[in-house]
Amino acid sequence: MEGIWQKPDEEVIRELSALKGIGVWTAEMILLFCMQRPDVFSYDDLAIQRGLRMVYHHRKIDRKLFEKYRRRFSPYCSVASLYLWAAAGGENIKSTTERVDAMMFTAHYQSPLGEILLAADEVGLTGLWFDRAKYYAAGLAPQSTERETPPLTEAKRWLDVYFSGKMPDFMPPLHPIGSDFRQEVWALLLQIPYGQTTTYGALAARLAAKHGTARLSAQAVGGAVGHNPISLIIPCHRVVGTNGSLTGYGGGIQRKKALLELERADMRGLFVPKKGTAL
Repeated sequence: MEGIWQKPDEEVIRELSALKGIGVWTAEMILLFCMQRPDVFSYDDLAIQRGLRMVYHHRKIDRKLFEKYRRRFSPYCSVASLYLWAAAGGENIKSTTERVDAMMFTAHYQSPLGEILLAADEVGLTGLWFDRAKYYAAGLAPQSTERETPPLTEAKRWLDVYFSGKMPDFMPPLHPIGSDFRQEVWALLLQIPYGQTTTYGALAARLAAKHGTARLSAQAVGGAVGHNPISLIIPCHRVVGTNGSLTGYGGGIQRKKALLELERADMRGLFVPKKGTAL
């Protein structure tokens, strides 16, 4: 890796992707965000493909068409990438199993803490957002249909039990869409017991141990927690700062506090920061 900053993009991608745990897409994101290279355009990023379809009205983006746009945008492909992510709804997605043209359905639920928007595809629940949440409806297709479907019905039943003050003994089918890294973090969130909390640092340490690395950024984990699309059911509200701060909840700090109190979590040592943050 010596002299990596002076090497061309293709060589950097080849060397980084040779390392354990780093694929081509991750190497391209390092080029764009860490090394600030100006001409990065990832074919493996489905958000970029979605943005191309939305902006240029294509049904499908194959490699040949993708390369046509790469040549058009070069040497400023990185700027185009950022624009297309925004056009696609802001989600930076890498998932070869995502059905990019799947039909989306929505429903609303009135909770004691405000209205909740639910979204699902044919596979399972894809989103749950409190009204006025920071990433409200992020990634939700504008052509989604308001209709009761089995995953949405199960999600509502889960919420009925939860807001009665009990931990539901079942789980609606879940289908959160996100990068491999975010999926790993969300899987860890599902393992946090009802009424208990953990920290961003503890989650980072578990992931680092899993991958055999010395450490992993708690900030990176915090970003994945903050972008959890299925709030509450995937319990990102149970993650707190190392110092006990109730920080980093897109649904609002007061809701985070109320949810933990509903679960009768031990609130000793936990506090609302003077200036709340939503990752």
